[in-house]
Amino acid sequence: MTQPAADPADLSAYLAVHPAPVMAADALIRDEAGRILLVDPSYKEGWDLPGGMVDDEEPVAALERELHEELGIRGARVGRLLAVDSMPKEVYGRSQVACVYAVHPRGPLPLEELSLQREELRAAEYVPEREALSRLPEPLRPRVAAALRASLGSYTAQLRQGRAVPVDLRDHFALLPSPMMAAAALITDGRGRVLVAEHSYDHGGGSPYGLPGGMVHAQESPRRGAARELAEELGLTDVPVGRLVAVDSTPARSYGRALDVHVFTVGPLSDEQAASIGFPDGEIVAVHWLPPDEALALLPVQIGNRLRYGLRALAAGTVAHLEGGLPQPGSPVGVPVSRRPPPGFSSASAEELDTAAHADGRAVRAKAFTAAAVLLTDPAGRVVLVPAAQDQDRGRYQVRDEDRDSDRDSDRDSDRDSDWAL
Repeated sequence: MTQPAADPADLSAYLAVHPAPVMAADALIRDEAGRILLVDPSYKEGWDLPGGMVDDEEPVAALERELHEELGIRGARVGRLLAVDSMPKEVYGRSQVACVYAVHPRGPLPLEELSLQREELRAAEYVPEREALSRLPEPLRPRVAAALRASLGSYTAQLRQGRAVPVDLRDHFALLPSPMMAAAALITDGRGRVLVAEHSYDHGGGSPYGLPGGMVHAQESPRRGAARELAEELGLTDVPVGRLVAVDSTPARSYGRALDVHVFTVGPLSDEQAASIGFPDGEIVAVHWLPPDEALALLPVQIGNRLRYGLRALAAGTVAHLEGGLPQPGSPVGVPVSRRPPPGFSSASAEELDTAAHADGRAVRAKAFTAAAVLLTDPAGRVVLVPAAQDQDRGRYQVRDEDRDSDRDSDRDSDRDSDWAL
């Protein structure tokens, strides 16, 4: 094999005559309704994506040039690479590498504003995904289908003649589409105040206020992600991350990916720790220590709900399950009012509730859920049984027991229950 020379001039001469595959760059453009822009080339049969061949230039520059020449599109943002498809030379006589990029116009791009290059294009049209795939010829159809799947995830589809290239199992799992994950910190101080961060960016609706935190990296757990964000955003390196108090799941919306936010408690911080707060990476520009009600009034609604229900879960010793900031049935803070246990609820009053409500009552008990039971026998070896409160209508019996709060002494209560059972 001939090796290129080290001298730049000799290297340039070597590259000038070195055989190389031809390259194409295509654009996946959507309108406001999510439809895909297709073009009908005059020089071949079948519809196609906008784009074309790469000259002696970079692929992104080639795509920008083709969009301007063929459709009169200027200033569109060429986004991430969605798919790379290689074709062997047996197909077209030259090896080919085709790239599909996500392209985002800077505003609405109606068909009537496109300026078609008539010697190359007969028509352009926005069509839904399924119809677009039905119009595209082979091997473009599987290439675009792979690009559409990749647009929902965080990977680039690697193809050969439109088919996925087999990858190592580790790579396979790394490429699976998944929700984004973030970690947020619910920080308190010794006065019962909560920390509200003032960010350098907008959280929506023009508000810069939120909770400290950020995206979790692929190689770390949510708790470790929260610890890293505390160090990067607030300079807090010696403050442990506490327990999980809320998980807020938001379905895919404007960015096409669902988001799971894990909210962890941090603190209460001492006065010295609070005074040491800084802003190393510049994402946070100021912090505000506020009573919870004032913090809720300042925060955007969904972030405020993470704080609201996180504080409730912290007090109850539970974890709040939220979707879009709203508690869900089955979450300790989302049990419907009709199914919440009455004040002073215990297993002794379970006959007042149906089985489902009794299960919810157990779910919302503070801290650990445990029970204590006493096994009583007589000289004949018989066992003392009592009717099961929640199963009386089924004729079931059980050893006498009682649900325990974590701050009650099980031995002491067992003695009391023994007297009752005798």
